[in-house]
Amino acid sequence: MGRRENRFCGHACSVAAMWESGQANRFIQSKPRKGQRYKTVKPPKGHPMAMANGWIYEHRLLMATHLGRTLRTDEHVHHLNGDTLDNRIENLTVLPQGEHVRLHMTRPRR
Repeated sequence: MGRRENRFCGHACSVAAMWESGQANRFIQSKPRKGQRYKTVKPPKGHPMAMANGWIYEHRLLMATHLGRTLRTDEHVHHLNGDTLDNRIENLTVLPQGEHVRLHMTRPRR
């Protein structure tokens, strides 16, 4: 039996393609509970961006998919309109950690 040829360079690329193609039903989405600030998704086991509990913040996964790469830990995804549950790609931007902190220190929080 021959080795199967991979369609993607790695797991992150295959997950991103699955997300973009609408086949993300393999992800489990959580509904934010009262007081929770971010939506989370449970990706297939071993996803490179998963936190220790196995979940990923939805806005980070969407931005990584949009950029076509995984996000580094020092890259923060900022919600432009301040609504952390609004994960439309046009509402998200990637900022270095220091710039993101400065932005929130100079701007009143909603």
